[in-house]
Amino acid sequence: MTCTSAVQVNDVVDKLLQRFAEVYVCANVAEEANQQVKDALSDAALVESIVLRGNQQHFRTLLARYKTKVHHIALSVLGPSQQAQAEDVAQEVFIKLYQRLESFRGDCLFSTWIYRLAINATIDYQRKNRKFESVDIVDVIIPGSSAGAASILVEGETSARVKVAVNSLQQTQRMMVYLFYWLGFKIREIAEVMDCPEGTVKVYLRRAKKHLAEQLGDRLDE
Repeated sequence: MTCTSAVQVNDVVDKLLQRFAEVYVCANVAEEANQQVKDALSDAALVESIVLRGNQQHFRTLLARYKTKVHHIALSVLGPSQQAQAEDVAQEVFIKLYQRLESFRGDCLFSTWIYRLAINATIDYQRKNRKFESVDIVDVIIPGSSAGAASILVEGETSARVKVAVNSLQQTQRMMVYLFYWLGFKIREIAEVMDCPEGTVKVYLRRAKKHLAEQLGDRLDE
């Protein structure tokens, strides 16, 4: 990597992560946003309907609202190459969610509650399943691209490099990168979900971007 200021490097890492997040998540997040417009009931109202009246349609609405985010939280713990395992964990999370809805007391946002549940469930899964099936990072297809074949190859190579670099992050750093870039959480929201001070979140994100800059050095000059 040529001589580049820390600010420039930080900006380039930001752009790479934002682009990578857009490629892999944007379509699903847009779908969830549209679903929430159609289903205007608040999370609390849905939970009340499910708990008091056993409304299965409202549980399906809740599932649709959070399925992508729960899946990506699982990926943040397991690593971005563990797509199938993250799907398994997401299914387990929603089973536990249904079983535990009555215990939601409303002393925090429902989203914070389910994200914490997702993190804890994924960590438990990881402890029980130390060995995951390996997934070739370059075999992951980039969805939703309308670019030409050459552009897709270049984009795919860069995305694969970013994916490998993110996978090499220390687990807490990786989780915070996912929450910040993939799911668009604010620093305050990450601190609430991770149950730590905002300053700690900033430190972990800064360390993560420094590590990614080292891993993606040649890409930062392009």
